[in-house]
Amino acid sequence: MTTREILLAIHVMGAVIWIGGGVALNMIGFRLTQTKGELLRPMLKTFDWVVNRTILPASLLVLISGITLVLEGGYSFEDIFVTIGVIGAVLTIIIGAGILSPRMRKLEAIWEEHGDDSEIASQAVARLMLIGRLDLVMLFVVIGAMVFKPI
Repeated sequence: MTTREILLAIHVMGAVIWIGGGVALNMIGFRLTQTKGELLRPMLKTFDWVVNRTILPASLLVLISGITLVLEGGYSFEDIFVTIGVIGAVLTIIIGAGILSPRMRKLEAIWEEHGDDSEIASQAVARLMLIGRLDLVMLFVVIGAMVFKPI
């Protein structure tokens, strides 16, 4: 195997973990919002734990391996799919690490102060889920750009 093939394999496997984890967490999160707060609360803590140990490292691996693939040659940072990929990956990493994770932790304080089934907690969960879904849509756009490589 060449270095390029190894990098590409790492890139694709990281993307599979990233998107698969995102889809799974979004689906489980949606299902949990249909239940009572006693299930939602411990699961969101688990989500944060899972994200920090799988999705975030996978996203960083995808970004680093993708940039390295461009530097190795064959692609250019001027290629539109590379630009979409880098910008989209950076944005979704920022959204995940800078918005979603802190909001999950803040939700714990909201639950403590207002209760699991309070209106303010429900609104916070709904916003968290919306941001998560928008982040996932952005990730699908990035994957579409990688697959179809628009001109």
